Amino acid sequence: MNEMETPLKRLRRSPSRGRYRRPGGAGFAVSLAFGQVGFMRREVLSPRLQRWRRLAAKVERMKKTFQTLADLAACVGQEVAVSDWITVTQEQVNQFAEATGDHQWIHVDVEKAKAGPFGGPIAHGFLTLSMLPRFYETAFEVVESRMGVNYGLNRVRFMSPVPVGGRLRGRMKLLTSESIPNDGIQMTWETTIELEGSPKPACVAESVVRRFR
Repeated sequence: MNEMETPLKRLRRSPSRGRYRRPGGAGFAVSLAFGQVGFMRREVLSPRLQRWRRLAAKVERMKKTFQTLADLAACVGQEVAVSDWITVTQEQVNQFAEATGDHQWIHVDVEKAKAGPFGGPIAHGFLTLSMLPRFYETAFEVVESRMGVNYGLNRVRFMSPVPVGGRLRGRMKLLTSESIPNDGIQMTWETTIELEGSPKPACVAESVVRRFR
C-alpha cells in the first residue's frame, strides 16, 4: 500500500449506521466567537444516511397549521415547531443600532471589529431576541386567531455571540397555556435560538404571549 492509501487504514466503520470515524477523535476546532479551543469528532456519513438527514431536516422545517387555539394549547409540554433559518446582515445590525441608539463598535464598525475579540462585527443581543415574532411567523399559524401580543419575558440568556452573516432559527416548546378573557389564551414559550454551526445556542428565552380568536 502506498502512502496515499495509508490514512484509510485508520478509518473504522460502524456497521449499524454506516458511519466512518477516526479513532480517538479527529478535528481540531478554534472558535473565536466563544473564545474557546477544543476538539471535536468528525464523521463521514454514508450517502443513504445523508439523504435521510436531509429529508428529516426538510420535514422539520415545514410550517405547521393549527385550526384553533385549542389545538395549539393541546401541545403543552411539546416542541411545537422549528422556524426557517434567517441570515443576520450588517444592514440589519446598522438599522437596529439607529433604532436603539446602541452604536457600539463591535456591532457597527466592521474594520475595527475584525481586530476585536470576535473576529468581526456581531449582532446586538436584543436584535437576536427581537426576531422571536419572525420565528413564530415562519414556524406555524393558527387559522382561527385574529391577533397576538407579547405579554412579557420570564427569562432570557444570551449564550453565544452572533456574527454578521450567521444564520439563526427558533426551536419552540410550549410550556404552559391558560384561558384568558375575550376568547384568548396566554402561553409561555421556551424558544431556543440556534446559531448554525455552533454547539451552543445564541439565546434561550422564556416568553409570554397572548393570542385571541
